[in-house]
Amino acid sequence: MSFRHAFSLAVLPGLALVLASFAGWVPAARDNPTYFVPLRAQLARVFTGEASPWLNPQVGCGEPFFANPQSALLYPPAWGALLLPPEQAIGVEVGLHLMLLALGVARLARRLGGTPTGSLAAAWGAALSGPVLSSAGMLNNLETAAWLPWVWDAALSGRFGVLALTVTGSFLAAEPVLALLGAAGAVWLLPRWQAVRAVLLGFALCSVQALPMAFWIAGGDRGPDKPLEAVSLGGVSLGELPALVVPGFPLPPVEVRFLPIIALPLWLFLALGSLRRGETARTRLASLAAVFTFLAVLPALPWGDALWAGLSFGLVRLPGRFLIPATVALAAVAGSGKLPQSRKWVATALGLGAVGAVVSREPWLAAGQGVLAALAPWGMGWAAAGSLFLATYTVPVLQLQKWKPEPVLCLSAQSAGRLYPLPVDGVQLRWTLERGTRGAASLGWGYSVLLDGRSLARSFAPVTNRALAQHLAQADRGFSEGWWWVSALGAKTMVGLHPIPGYPPLCQRDKLWVFRNPSAFPLWAVVSHLPTPGELPVPAGEAVLKGQGRTSWQFQVRAQTNGVFLWLFAPDPGWRFVVDGKKVKPIRGAGILQGVPVAAGDHEVRVVYRPPGLMAGLVVSLASLFLLGVLWRR
Repeated sequence: MSFRHAFSLAVLPGLALVLASFAGWVPAARDNPTYFVPLRAQLARVFTGEASPWLNPQVGCGEPFFANPQSALLYPPAWGALLLPPEQAIGVEVGLHLMLLALGVARLARRLGGTPTGSLAAAWGAALSGPVLSSAGMLNNLETAAWLPWVWDAALSGRFGVLALTVTGSFLAAEPVLALLGAAGAVWLLPRWQAVRAVLLGFALCSVQALPMAFWIAGGDRGPDKPLEAVSLGGVSLGELPALVVPGFPLPPVEVRFLPIIALPLWLFLALGSLRRGETARTRLASLAAVFTFLAVLPALPWGDALWAGLSFGLVRLPGRFLIPATVALAAVAGSGKLPQSRKWVATALGLGAVGAVVSREPWLAAGQGVLAALAPWGMGWAAAGSLFLATYTVPVLQLQKWKPEPVLCLSAQSAGRLYPLPVDGVQLRWTLERGTRGAASLGWGYSVLLDGRSLARSFAPVTNRALAQHLAQADRGFSEGWWWVSALGAKTMVGLHPIPGYPPLCQRDKLWVFRNPSAFPLWAVVSHLPTPGELPVPAGEAVLKGQGRTSWQFQVRAQTNGVFLWLFAPDPGWRFVVDGKKVKPIRGAGILQGVPVAAGDHEVRVVYRPPGLMAGLVVSLASLFLLGVLWRR
């Protein structure tokens, strides 16, 4: 087999998913139906001029859109919804990135000295592994991981311009932490100043996205003050580690399992025994896999949660994601080595297969992995077969199904104004598990409201505006204590799974209740002052919306006395308020309450949103692009 044939075969799993998506079979795993499908639909509306590229006023009381890299505004591989229905576009997007990842692993294995068949086995071993396919429902993780073998291959080849571009691609794919670790891995593989400069240039190229994102994070709810349990959720427990080598190993119960399946082909682990002295690149890449795995399990170790919180500054959650790049690195190492034809290898492989057959819920699969791993030294085709055999266990995690959208329960009632979903609890989780995507969408989870026009007070973004998070924490205490905070969100309607005394129901179906909130604050108004907790707004005039663009609002304000123009959207440094042609600094109240002073009389008030850091980031990106062009021509 030639490398050309190996590379062609490497992309087949991803290509199969692309074709399945065109046929209507799409991956409905985890966050895709209620999170990424709506985001891609919103992305298409932005490109057609129907929605703002900067702000999404439908969710989170006005949430930055451009600053969130998951919006994919600067990432062309995610633009499929411009041509396809968003659910099909997601399937194609997943398939394309599985192809990108597999081809990258095959090239990296070749770079490290692998044979064509070994490179193919590595590509399939990574693309069909549990961690990688489990990440297909958390697209930003899969898509960033797909760039990492290309980042590392560019570093080892000394092609620093390509290294810069692949670092940029990994960042724009929307999981910045994996992109940063991947870039650090590139410098570790080739510790030269040229590599450092190329990595820095790569991040500078995406400054137009990175700087607004930095402002968004700085004003968000992440940081050192987050509780340890919140920061360390989603790590891999020590009791889960046997599942890496034993598919179907019974997993211990955990509060949050980020990766549903973590099984890898058995031969990948045994291939670590093929490392030899003098193989610097392979050894360094293997050490990267070890470091990533350590980070994934760190919160489960004694004092590990505190150490993790300190290392991450409370900014990084769900550390189980680090098994994804660990898998990519391990596969390239395994596919590039010469496996030892020894009795020890055979005994180890068959022994692990036998143990797996005893303890696994998939005994034939575990035993088969042992047999195929034992044969791998006598032909890497057996290793490739082991990778394919594991797919019978891992592919179902994609949840391929025909897309059958079901109407949201009580949609008309929920669309009567800004919606406040009651906080997520065990009852809601069980209810949604029984009803699937329709249940989650009916409760307003994720970005599901973007598909049907509802407006949501709560945010399900990776970062929530700090003022909004604090406001929601007060509202979520319950209506006996938090009624004012719910009203101050501007929530005209509320949705939950139980009656709320004192609030008139608008709709009740299948245990889901929608209520009207008669005391909801208006989203904009002229008031005497910003209300304090427990106090309703006192009208002091009227504000008439005269015009609205995608990112601006124009009001005619008539104030009866000196007062405040109330603007009930989450405070953000990107807001600009102009009163009678003069820029005015907003004043802040409790929670998300903000506004600008207005004197008695008639005024024109204009409200505009622009992402903070956008222009500075654009200048840096353009300068970096010019520098890259100059260096490329040398």
